Amino acid sequence: MSSVFDPLDFGFVKLPMQHEGLCFYEYRCGDFCDGQIDRHRITLYLSQDGDFVTMWHGLFDPFVIGQALKDAVARVEGFDFHDAYNTPLFRGYIQTEDEAKVILKAIRFETFKASVLRLDEHQRLCCDRL
Repeated sequence: MSSVFDPLDFGFVKLPMQHEGLCFYEYRCGDFCDGQIDRHRITLYLSQDGDFVTMWHGLFDPFVIGQALKDAVARVEGFDFHDAYNTPLFRGYIQTEDEAKVILKAIRFETFKASVLRLDEHQRLCCDRL
C-alpha cells in the first residue's frame, strides 16, 4: 500500500506561510531555497489543503511584487505580474505517494529553473536565472 503524499518526500521545503490546513511549499532547486519566502523569486511552488494540491511555476504572490515594482512597469499599460510570470501546472487531488510519482513525472517539475526579478541601475525590470 502506498504512503500518503507528502511534498517533503519529493524535494519540496515547507514555507512559513501556513493557514489552518493550507500549507505552502517551494521546490528545493538550489541553496537559495532556505524555507523562507522570497517574493522576487520565480520558482516552482505547491500548495496543499488536505488532498487538494495546486502547483505553479512563478511568483509566490504576484500582487505583492506588482506593488513593490509598480513604478518600474507603470510605463507598460496593462502589465500584470501574474499573467507575465505565473504558469499553472496542476490543480487536483493527490492522495498517495504513488499518485504523486505519476503526476509529478508528467509535469516534469524538476526541469523548471528558478529566477529572480529585480530592478537594474536604470530602474528597468530584469529577470535573472538563479
